[in-house]
Amino acid sequence: MDWLKKLDPDAVSLQCGDGAVWALPGLQGRIVCSMDGELLHRLDRDLAATAKPGTFNNVGGNSLWPAPEGGPVAFNYYQKDPAAWGVQEAVNSQFAVCTECSGTHAVMEKTMSLTNRTGADMLVAWRREIRPADLARTAAEYSLKATGYESEDTLLLQKPFSPEEALIAAWSLEQLPLSPDAYGFMVFDKAVPGMVNTGYYGDPVPYLDYAGNRVIFRFDSPSKLQIGADAGSNPRLIGGCIPSRDLLILRETTVVPGGTYIDIADNEQPAGPFAAGDAYSIFYGAELDFFELETIAPVIMEAGLVRGSLLQSRSMFFRGRFDDLARMMMDKYGFQLQQGVAK
Repeated sequence: MDWLKKLDPDAVSLQCGDGAVWALPGLQGRIVCSMDGELLHRLDRDLAATAKPGTFNNVGGNSLWPAPEGGPVAFNYYQKDPAAWGVQEAVNSQFAVCTECSGTHAVMEKTMSLTNRTGADMLVAWRREIRPADLARTAAEYSLKATGYESEDTLLLQKPFSPEEALIAAWSLEQLPLSPDAYGFMVFDKAVPGMVNTGYYGDPVPYLDYAGNRVIFRFDSPSKLQIGADAGSNPRLIGGCIPSRDLLILRETTVVPGGTYIDIADNEQPAGPFAAGDAYSIFYGAELDFFELETIAPVIMEAGLVRGSLLQSRSMFFRGRFDDLARMMMDKYGFQLQQGVAK
């Protein structure tokens, strides 16, 4: 993985199980994982080497964004043209600094200058703390290889805002390469109405297969789609399976009971930013050739004002024989992993 150090000379590697977790402050504070000399995430090496301000540097890996994307207080509709989507330079191009580095954890930080759709100007303390995840026992029990990490992502406003002026939620987007047999899934504590939010854009319903408290998201639409897991419906985790790579990816986050979750969606949010509140999301990129497993935190509100957001997540990568992966998923989560999904 010497090429990662060439892309980002400040990259920090944390050993975890059968692989490594990489903190990349020079790539806007992204996180990636490797195993057997192979990068498990999608990472556009050419774009990472030539990224420039002013164009969307969709490099890949796990990046930390401020939400919401759309709606009345959007971060991605902030320009003079109110219909123009864009990624602000503090997210798109600004480096982070690794302020703590050891064999057991890494901390990346930066101060971001952000503007939202209302014109609110914000200084935001952006911070990611990463620790290797302890997956050794599970990996050994099921004859699997494993690596992964726990992260604590923080966005804190220098000064508070009213929710009419500004909202901010920490939003972690884990980007993986698509393959013809890849699919996503969500697992909830129990099946309840409205547990899956299908109101982002397009119509994902024909690509969803429900089985009680579980749903499979088939990646075979000709156009991009996105779904969310409602925080109030007690989601347990989301994941992606890529059988051709012998790879299973799982993501968990701490769902805060009573937390102020918001609608992160890239749309006008006609019912307002509090009409939806997802703790997880899965994005299928179609022609973009990647998918994302996303975790989202609630907004921290104090005395009726927006102060920031705190997101705790766990990302796990398991590799092995399909039968062993399937046995682990059934034992741990009651989920029937599929070798392939009907497309």
